Amino acid sequence: MGKNTVFIGKQAHAGAAPWDGINALNMASLAMSAMAYQRETFREADTVRVHQIINKGGDIVNAVPADVHLETTVRAGNLKALKETNEKINRCIEGAVIALGGEAVVTDMPGQMPLKADPNMAEIFKQNALSFYEEEEILPCLTSTASFDIGDLSLFMPVLHGITSGIEGGLHSKDYRIVDEEDAYITPIKIMTCTLIDLLYDGAGEARRVKESFKPVMRKEEYLNYLLETEQTHHYGTK
Repeated sequence: MGKNTVFIGKQAHAGAAPWDGINALNMASLAMSAMAYQRETFREADTVRVHQIINKGGDIVNAVPADVHLETTVRAGNLKALKETNEKINRCIEGAVIALGGEAVVTDMPGQMPLKADPNMAEIFKQNALSFYEEEEILPCLTSTASFDIGDLSLFMPVLHGITSGIEGGLHSKDYRIVDEEDAYITPIKIMTCTLIDLLYDGAGEARRVKESFKPVMRKEEYLNYLLETEQTHHYGTK
């Protein structure tokens, strides 16, 4: 889920009278330190990730920062861990506010749901990939810590997010680039086409088998209620 936090302090001259101010940047820094101390409480099986950036750190260096904006993303492999982690992160923010005497307004927004790849579809995809790659070149269906828009769909229907090769460099980094166009563009289309043929062949028998063995994570009504409950605003400190 996404979190936008505005830390509200009190501006003062940073050189002449810093004691007259309430440092919102220090509140943000303290909150991030508290979040870091939470890491040992995250279970490895829950694949929890918390990361932040400061979008605004103040107005001018000569004044105690009174308006600081922190953007945070909370990720987890299941909804229970996601909710529990978000509560911990909010406690960190509230604790920093109490320690320094300022305020914080936290806006929580639902993000993309954890992706639950369908193992039956993954096996069909793998068997077709074996026509183009050696067994040792194919990774098993992994639990991903990244976010996918089809994660929401995976709650209700069997889905698969296939990942192929032909690239190098870190994801979301400036050194990410295509190094093998055949592997990156052509071979994935061939594997996907073969997978579709297997699913639809002979009256779509394989597709029906995949659907019948699938167990939804939640109902549509539960999903909509979760979205509504997640979108909240929290106010910590003096109103």
